[in-house]
Amino acid sequence: MERPKVKTVLVIVGLLLLTSACTPAAVRTVKKVKAKQASKKAPADLDVADTTPAVSWDRFALIDATDAALKKEGCKLNALERRKLAVSLAVVAHEESYPLDFLLGHVFAEHPSTDLTPNRAGAIGPLQMTAIACKSVGEYYPPQSLDAAVRAGIKYMKQLRHGQSAAKNSLKNTLRMYGMGPGGFSTYLQDGCSRPCGTYPLSVWASECGCTAYVYTDRVLGIARRHPELHTQKWNAW
Repeated sequence: MERPKVKTVLVIVGLLLLTSACTPAAVRTVKKVKAKQASKKAPADLDVADTTPAVSWDRFALIDATDAALKKEGCKLNALERRKLAVSLAVVAHEESYPLDFLLGHVFAEHPSTDLTPNRAGAIGPLQMTAIACKSVGEYYPPQSLDAAVRAGIKYMKQLRHGQSAAKNSLKNTLRMYGMGPGGFSTYLQDGCSRPCGTYPLSVWASECGCTAYVYTDRVLGIARRHPELHTQKWNAW
């Protein structure tokens, strides 16, 4: 007479075990979907504390160190032109109270050259400044010297850093705005990396989404961090 009860109990226990076994898998599936969706969103990338000691200004030592860093990172200029670029970067960074290591990394992500010929998009110089960007910071376009081209790029970075809320606490976002323009950056924040490679309208946007040989912001910061001998200014102090 007791067997039906035993059978009923076993069925109920079996159903409970089946339900408990299925629930974590469902939860994991939901979590995976959410993680996949989150990965497509643009990251916040807030700055971390800059703990690297700043080096003292020594014109000739820093020019030599910049020249050596350009060579080490694979700058393709001949020795004379590379030295010319090193002088410009070191001197203008000092005049603008701007971190030389960060400037070096940015130049390698843009155009490590002394050439002042505009490209097809009108960008010119080591930091690839456009007419609109130059005008926005009160600099003549096209820049008439290497120093002027470097200074224009630094001034534009400062304008973005201090004038755009998303850039104030994020060097990566400042760089993204520089490369995409504020309008392009706003679209990037909205769409993230949801598009297939080959369909992004901006090269820096494609780079940030892993569609090029390197990630733009990672290249800048990676090279900068390899050269503490050029850390002339705290990254959060300009």
